[in-house]
Amino acid sequence: TSKNKNKNNVNPATLLKYLEKLSPESEAESMLAQRLTPDKLIRLRMYCNELAKIKKYIDDAEQDIAEHGAVELFVQGAQQCRRKNPAMQNFLELERMYFTLFNRIERIIDGEIKVVDDIWK
Repeated sequence: TSKNKNKNNVNPATLLKYLEKLSPESEAESMLAQRLTPDKLIRLRMYCNELAKIKKYIDDAEQDIAEHGAVELFVQGAQQCRRKNPAMQNFLELERMYFTLFNRIERIIDGEIKVVDDIWK
């Protein structure tokens, strides 16, 4: 879906930098900063770092699928058959992990997600 596609385009490093440097001069940002306690920022940092790693693996799987297709010819000795590219399964599992972490970030930020919406486009 388009909502999931937008989540996949998030730059975790940019998001983390933004959250760590919230301006107390902006009322909306100040409210968000008050809600992001040090323990929440630690979890956000951990989740954002994991998102960055997973995103790299997703990109690698996408590249493999683009090169070899979603279905490949599997040859073992004299036997040949078509099978789902193993990168497809990896891609789907990585996407599920990515969105799970992303949803955890959204829950930590709570209802203030609109404040950082522009950065996630």
